Amino acid sequence: MKRGEVDGRGNNTWAGYKATMPNEIRDGLLNVLIQTGLRKDRDLPHVPLFLDLVRGDGAREPIANFMSKAVAIARPVAAPPGVPADRVDILRRAFDATMRDPVFLAEAEKIGTEIDQLTGEEVQDIVTSVLATPRPVINQIQKTLGLPVL
Repeated sequence: MKRGEVDGRGNNTWAGYKATMPNEIRDGLLNVLIQTGLRKDRDLPHVPLFLDLVRGDGAREPIANFMSKAVAIARPVAAPPGVPADRVDILRRAFDATMRDPVFLAEAEKIGTEIDQLTGEEVQDIVTSVLATPRPVINQIQKTLGLPVL
């Protein structure tokens, strides 16, 4: 974009833009049109969610919902299948505690990394929902992206 080869970019995290384009953000050269995900970034309260733009549209809302959920869990931490439930719970509680740890949060801030995690239960619910996406919605997403419909 800086070299003028393209006029925009389709997707990135706001944290990614803040890390790579702080001057452009400061100077008002970056215009965020929509947010993809399940919740708005606290820095962009007036930028609509993709889901908000298609809410109530029976054809588009399921696609936006699927894509928004995929973005929401873009960087999950996971254990392999078959891990006993008590161990999963221990891992989840340890992860949640780390995300609240003042030393961890101070280090993240020092290096410019934002912490805005979902709980393990939230990620599990989203994964379950994504896996239950009806075939017609998957077909429409594939068609829209120019992929072969299976």
